[in-house]
Amino acid sequence: MSDIAAAFSALLFTAGCVSACAQTVELVYLSTNPSAPYKEYFAYDYATGAATRIDAVGNIQTIDPNGVGSSGKAGAASLKPAEHLDFRNAIRMASVVMPQLIVKGIENDPNASLVTESGELGGPTYVGEYPTGNRLVSSEILKSAFNVPVERVYYDLDDQQRLARIRYENSDRVQNFDLAEDSTATISYVESFGDGAWALSDIRMNDSTNFDIFKPDYVAKLAQTDAIEFADSKRQTQSIAAATPEGANRIEQARDATLATGLSQSAIRFALIITGLIVIAVGSLAWWKNRS
Repeated sequence: MSDIAAAFSALLFTAGCVSACAQTVELVYLSTNPSAPYKEYFAYDYATGAATRIDAVGNIQTIDPNGVGSSGKAGAASLKPAEHLDFRNAIRMASVVMPQLIVKGIENDPNASLVTESGELGGPTYVGEYPTGNRLVSSEILKSAFNVPVERVYYDLDDQQRLARIRYENSDRVQNFDLAEDSTATISYVESFGDGAWALSDIRMNDSTNFDIFKPDYVAKLAQTDAIEFADSKRQTQSIAAATPEGANRIEQARDATLATGLSQSAIRFALIITGLIVIAVGSLAWWKNRS
């Protein structure tokens, strides 16, 4: 077993240490669908704001402790610079499984206000209005968009001051977080996400910033290792099922369902808006060229 692979095989810290000493957090989630043995990797450093995500299809995004972004695909020997990635992206990436980041600093947010100090879940409830209902998407990102939906959102904290639920007023959608038992108001993470499609497999915490794990070369090698492990696991799991066209089709359907479940509705809406802006821009350029 390689050093990188071994790093994720151990559960290093007890529940008490989570609130007392954790600073750099690494989390690995596995698909709960046995026909789709996919893995999601997240890392976040609470001191510097650095973050990494390697998603189930091998897309890599990382922001190092200096705020320098890189991206690539699993299997590539190295990552490429990504100027569009910054610390705000890092928070969004990590908040998928570390939801407390969503409400970090909400007390001083001019777009949010306190509804009650004692809500339904035992802690305070805040309300805010944000583009696509996502507090971590700034209006600057969408400043060139037309008719971006602004949605009123309620944030319910539990009696331990942890974000446990988000309610979206326009759609009546409710997002509950499956918080780990030892999560705290300082550092919280989920046991599962995507309506149970992804389950926590491994966790590693350091009491100081682990600069090495945010280096592009390290992240590229980690993704490479994951890709190899995934390929082996997929072959073992699917060799019999894929022997027939019907079995192969079921596998692809399971994969698509698993990946789609890992996306929040606000993330999907945000992606659709950005895609729409690209389509508009391309269409406008074509019209201008034809006119000239």
